[in-house]
Amino acid sequence: DDPAAADGRPGATVIDASGCAVIPGLVNCHGHLRPMRAQGEGMDVRTWHTTVVDGISERMSHDDAYAGAANAYAEMLLNGITTSLAMSIVESGDLEAARDIGIRARIVRHAVNREELESALALAEGQGGSEADRARLWLGMDGTAFYTDEELALAGAAMERSGLPLHTHFCEYRPEPVDRLEQSGMLRKGLILAHAVHVSEPESARLAAAGASVAHNVKSNMKFSSGAAPIRRFISEGI
Repeated sequence: DDPAAADGRPGATVIDASGCAVIPGLVNCHGHLRPMRAQGEGMDVRTWHTTVVDGISERMSHDDAYAGAANAYAEMLLNGITTSLAMSIVESGDLEAARDIGIRARIVRHAVNREELESALALAEGQGGSEADRARLWLGMDGTAFYTDEELALAGAAMERSGLPLHTHFCEYRPEPVDRLEQSGMLRKGLILAHAVHVSEPESARLAAAGASVAHNVKSNMKFSSGAAPIRRFISEGI
């Protein structure tokens, strides 16, 4: 008998899942799409950036970005990840790859200076469409520690204007003050902080009260010896 016909849906694809666990698609809340993610062993994250990542990133073309993103997205899908939030160097290539492969993707620009930050915010705010789109841009930047208070305020104002979430690195390998997030207007629901390893109890309570979120990156934190994020505390506080 045809199981699809039996439940009133003739012609549907039937998958034999005997012996398998059927679960909802997984969500990857922080990643990078560059084609050198596996390079550089035995380094801390700052050394890795200066010796491996930065020189390659500044020379990447649209086609390089497409290839890196396509590989990353294919790897995710093969492991059951159907939604990805990731940082991009050449967001046009990454968006094209996401749309071609069919994954649900939110991409933020890995901006590293004021010019790139302003461009990234403008691209996300001016993209049109809606959150119903399968692949689109969100607001983002490399890490809050690399920006002045004035520059962080630009990001906070963009969040207020657009209602878009913002994704950035925070407290990955050293403590950073939550005060700067609050003063800039970024500390609100929709702020997604990657790593958040070195966050004190009083400061995590402030993140929780504001409705901010944390993306836990245990494999990266172990690879670069960045430390162990206080995940049990975050969960107990409702983050």
